[in-house]
Amino acid sequence: MSNTTGQTSDRKWQLRAVADGYFSGLANGDVSAVAYDENVRLRTPLAAGGSETPLQGRAAVLNFFAGIYAALEDVKVIDYFFNDELTTICVRADVMLKTGKVLRVADVFRISADGKVIEQENHYDPRPATE
Repeated sequence: MSNTTGQTSDRKWQLRAVADGYFSGLANGDVSAVAYDENVRLRTPLAAGGSETPLQGRAAVLNFFAGIYAALEDVKVIDYFFNDELTTICVRADVMLKTGKVLRVADVFRISADGKVIEQENHYDPRPATE
């Protein structure tokens, strides 16, 4: 195995570990252990302003998630996708709600070289969560 192959494998593992930490945190009602950069930006349909107005900063992101934990039941990660530069991972997952409905998400994480989430975009139809 060449050094480049090893570095690629290590980086994919790093990206996947960050994403897995996020989804595990969602399932357990606490994403505070996620390696969010202090200036992280989050776009998500259920935030004030929707996906068009990003939440800015770790505290704002953690506060947003603290407000939705009560509605979440479980999370099932389905697949992982990486960009060629290995700066971004997209994760397809199902987020089960306590109402029995499911959010089918494709969440995208841009992660710095030191393993911190600097941008996150959550893509899903929010109607099952708002009905």
